[in-house]
Order: sequence, then structure tokens, then C-alpha cells
Amino acid sequence: FSRKKLYTPTMMLKLPPPPPTRTAATHKWRFGYGSNLGLKTLREKKNLSVDRYHVGIIKGYELYFMPGLNEYVEPAWAAIRPSPDSELHGSAFLIPNAEVEGLDRQEGGYNVEDIDFTTYDGEVINVGLYVPKKPYVEGSSSEAIPSYRYLKLLKDGAREGGLAQHWLDMLDSVEHYITPPHIREKTLQLIAEFHSDDTRKDELW
Repeated sequence: FSRKKLYTPTMMLKLPPPPPTRTAATHKWRFGYGSNLGLKTLREKKNLSVDRYHVGIIKGYELYFMPGLNEYVEPAWAAIRPSPDSELHGSAFLIPNAEVEGLDRQEGGYNVEDIDFTTYDGEVINVGLYVPKKPYVEGSSSEAIPSYRYLKLLKDGAREGGLAQHWLDMLDSVEHYITPPHIREKTLQLIAEFHSDDTRKDELW
């Protein structure tokens, strides 16, 4: 992916500072660059109580997509690998400790690394960054193509937050996985058989 200098968008989504009683003892910062990027997703799909939300960069990492569940369900997840000259764009969000523990369990394939995040306004915040437990090894690690659904989460979250235009352009350039014709044909056949069988009309699938 392209490596460019920090860019300051004209409009960014930010939340006001929390009450002073909310400190590191009760809340922690996490950084989102994949499905955790968008504020709407964090609140509505992951049911997180986001108190503060900023967009910006973490230096020294680049985004790529590692193999996911399988090629027919979720073929790829967002991942990062060290890259000294790169900048990783995304969102930092402050949530209660109990929710941090739940999110960390959900992101079980990643370790949490403490690292400095810089907002587009220049504020530096120490955040928890999800780093794949299986490190990327040049020449032996595999990359994968994300599903349309998953890639759309990244694109929507990036636009919602107001990430840098070159980052939006990069995400728009990523291809999404296309199901092979023979698999799609078989899937449609199974769906048609299901709907034509009256004995199965009350089944959930």
C-alpha cells in the first residue's frame, strides 16, 4: 500500500472529552484499523460504550489482509506488519475496562501492543494496537482477498471517521473476493431445493 505523509482532512469525526472521573483506572484506549474502525459499528454492532473517538495514524506499520476463516465465508481479515516508513490510518476509541476485556477476547487472534497514536490534530495518545499473534514473515506468510462485506466495513468506517483521502483511495483500490462460478451455482441449487421442499418450510438455515 502507498506510504504517504500525514494528511489532515477538513472534517473529522470526534467525540468530546469524557468527564474527568473517567481515567485509566476505568477506561482504556484501543485502535481500530479493520472491523473496529467505524464509530457506528463500534456502538451498534459491537455494543461498545465509546466515550472518545479520534482518527489519525500509527507510524511503523502497514495494512495487509491475512487468511481468514475460509475462502467461502470470510476469506481474509485485516492485519498489520512492521514497516518503518509506513503509516497506519485508523481510529482510537476509549471504552470501559469491562468492554476492553470483552473486545480483547473477541480479537483472540491478536496480541495487544501499547503504542503511540497521533490524531490528525496532533494529539498523541497511548493506545492498545491489535497485532496478529502469527507475525508476517516475508517470503513465507500468505496474503488473502477480503470479502465484499468485510471490505465494506473498512471503507464505510474510514469515510465515517473522515480518514485521509489517500487512505480512502487505497481501500477503494483493494479487490474483494468473488465466489467461483461453480460454487455459486451449487449454492443457488441448494437454496432452490430448500425452497421447493414443503417439508422443510419451518427449518431455519
